[in-house]
Formats: sequence, structure tokens, C-alpha cells
Amino acid sequence: MKTPEVATVILEGITPAFVAHNFKLNRKKREFKRGNKNITQLVDFYFNKTYDGLSIEPEIRIKVKPIEDIYRSVTTTENRPYKTLVSVRATTP
Repeated sequence: MKTPEVATVILEGITPAFVAHNFKLNRKKREFKRGNKNITQLVDFYFNKTYDGLSIEPEIRIKVKPIEDIYRSVTTTENRPYKTLVSVRATTP
């Protein structure tokens, strides 16, 4: 089987466990997502071919809208929205 086929089989196999906790599968992005108006939880799976098989790297992200709003408000400078904090630090003496 090729990597995309293996990914599909694995995602389909674990979907019931995530659905039981109100997650929805986005097959195209290979992620499970759930949330409400202020918080979004995402579980991504990265499938990579290795020399001896397949590597699966899970990533869990939590987006908190009030925190993102604060971040956007402090990183917007000179009409350039969403400038990263690293860039802001790099420009300060």
C-alpha cells in the first residue's frame, strides 16, 4: 500500500474513537476538529514514508479565540496585520 492509502485506512480506523468525543474528521487535511465559539481543538496526523516503513506524527493544537485576538492586536503594526512576535523582537534594539 502507498502512504495515502495507509493514511486513509488508519484514519478510518480511529475515527469512531474521535467521533465519540465530538470530533469531526477532515480527510483532506488529515485532522480531527472540535470546538465551540471560543475554543477549537485540532488533532493532526502527519504520515511520512521512512526507509523502513511509515512514520506517523500526531500534533495536537488548541486555538483560543480570546488569546488569538490579543495576539493580533499586539502584533499589528503600521497596517501590517499578524506580524509575528519574532519579527517584532527582531526590529527592536
